[in-house]
Amino acid sequence: MSPARLELYVHQASAAGRAAVAHARSLAQSRPQEAFELVVFDVARSPLAAEQAGVLVTPTLILRHGEREWRAIGDLSDPVALARCFGWESSRP
Repeated sequence: MSPARLELYVHQASAAGRAAVAHARSLAQSRPQEAFELVVFDVARSPLAAEQAGVLVTPTLILRHGEREWRAIGDLSDPVALARCFGWESSRP
């Protein structure tokens, strides 16, 4: 099976967008036992990618693993809440 893919849709010109990028990177690094591919989409530059993914609000973080998909929308600053959203017991190994 291929590595899990984290897709982050943000408006990178905003402070909230830049913070979301940092939070997504931190989340991926907090789980070294998983192999994540983190892909960041700036919706201002790639609106079609956001449309195709069904993203209506930024920031949106999508975890894709095999056929499954989980989404976190809005504030990505709480690693415990993100871990719960993605079905993990903890954001730490």
